[in-house]
Amino acid sequence: MSTQIEKSTVEQLISSYAEAVNKGNRQAISAFYTQDGLLIPEGFKPVPQGNSNDKYFANTGVQIGFTVKEVIVEGNYAFVEAQANTKLTDLKNNQELKRKTRDLFILRNTDGDWKIFRYIFNSKNKA
Repeated sequence: MSTQIEKSTVEQLISSYAEAVNKGNRQAISAFYTQDGLLIPEGFKPVPQGNSNDKYFANTGVQIGFTVKEVIVEGNYAFVEAQANTKLTDLKNNQELKRKTRDLFILRNTDGDWKIFRYIFNSKNKA
């Protein structure tokens, strides 16, 4: 597969991941990760396979939109630099927090299938 096709496939995966998160589709969220994949959210412990049953997702509604800045494909790994606009809603008291983040995805291609190996982000500033 050409590098351009790989980059396009990786960008589509990031878009589909955002859709799953926005819909709160717990099974789909975990399916985007490798078996040893980690979501590393700012201020929380790493979440294996982006496990949507973890405390990070349990009490929070998430709406997210990514803007991909750069995709680099090197062999079986892809590195994606993105920016996200996120709205977090505390499901207990309906309080909302908007923020912008810098996001780094490291994806791994196993048997022709791209999955998230590491996803880490930090706040850029409050929206």
